[in-house]
Amino acid sequence: MKTYLGVRTCQAEPTTLLEFSKKYGAGGIQDREDGSAQGYAVKNSLGEYCFAPKAAFEDEYLEMGYDPTIISPSMVKAMRGDLSATKIDANTAMVSATGLTGFRVYEVSSCVDPENFSMEVGMARCEPKIDDVFWKCLGFTLQWAVNGLKGNRGE
Repeated sequence: MKTYLGVRTCQAEPTTLLEFSKKYGAGGIQDREDGSAQGYAVKNSLGEYCFAPKAAFEDEYLEMGYDPTIISPSMVKAMRGDLSATKIDANTAMVSATGLTGFRVYEVSSCVDPENFSMEVGMARCEPKIDDVFWKCLGFTLQWAVNGLKGNRGE
């Protein structure tokens, strides 16, 4: 078999396995299963429901917020994670972010006079540029999830 990469959207709400079983009639919980297990009730694009364990679901999905058709600043910050900065010479700060997927983005900011160097200014100059990269990546991903690979091709 070959390996495939896929991206999709879904609707979901936090629940326990027991609550899911009661609400969606999932055939009951087996004796060996813990009904208090935390997870999500997931409705896929076909309208089918399944229970996804919390850790597995949160490893695959990023919360969209109130409007599932837009990328929000909170999504960008969540995907981007924390920034780190390194002074690479007397005039230059290199700022980086490693996103939730492991994707890394680097930006640099320099000043003319080393006397004026400020790591805070370097961070402030680089942060919007790094956010722009994650914004574009999330936009691409959302477009793929909503329209698939054969969606609107800009005709």
